[in-house]
Amino acid sequence: MLDRVWPEGNVAKAPIESIQSTLVPPGGATIAEFKGEMPGTFVSVDHSIFRIEKGALGLLKIDGPTNPSLFKGL
Repeated sequence: MLDRVWPEGNVAKAPIESIQSTLVPPGGATIAEFKGEMPGTFVSVDHSIFRIEKGALGLLKIDGPTNPSLFKGL
């Protein structure tokens, strides 16, 4: 899902490419880049799901045309 990731936001090093998830340490930062293939609102959470009740989530809204061919079987 993530095309390129720079752990700790360190753009001086080459990014890690094509990974599904990444760690963000407490007090740290990470830069992640990906291309949204379909419009919609996507939720980002950490593994401590109980934190959602406290507001620890991110919403990413992607606008644009739908691409039904993404859902067709091969």
